[in-house]
Amino acid sequence: MVLDRSPRGEGFFRTVFLFPMSLSFIVTGTIWRWMLQPEGGLNQLPTVVGLPAGEFAWLTSRQEVWAVSWNDLPFLTALVVSVVLAFIAFNGFRDGEVRRGRIAAGSAGLLLL
Repeated sequence: MVLDRSPRGEGFFRTVFLFPMSLSFIVTGTIWRWMLQPEGGLNQLPTVVGLPAGEFAWLTSRQEVWAVSWNDLPFLTALVVSVVLAFIAFNGFRDGEVRRGRIAAGSAGLLLL
């Protein structure tokens, strides 16, 4: 429901979530590898506020490796929103509110395209 509205910053969030889908897996993996290097990338962020550079071994330590697939997040978000819209459409048709059902069903169909 929240993602169906037009919230402030929609363009930014749409870019953040859909940008990884437009890149190939090789390019995405290379960018993450650059960002998670022990001597640079995200470890240099503390220097922006005057702190010493971090020495977090993102990719070389087994305890710090996170198994999250960022490439699947936009698809899963769109899938969840379309299921919610389909549920709203079903309830709209069942309750006799044909207009609400048509709008929700059309939105769910367009989202799945």
